[in-house]
Amino acid sequence: IGDNCVVDPTADEEQCGAAKIVMSVTPLGRITSIMKTGYGSIQSSTLIKALE
Repeated sequence: IGDNCVVDPTADEEQCGAAKIVMSVTPLGRITSIMKTGYGSIQSSTLIKALE
């Protein structure tokens, strides 16, 4: 929402964003997949913040 990331959003929180990132992470913190859904765009700085 804005330039912030919401982890495990509620149904109400999901309605606030036009685009979403779905990320799979192993218990050791390794990212195994990333998928963008929705019709909006995501700024590269926001994506980098989410990956950290």
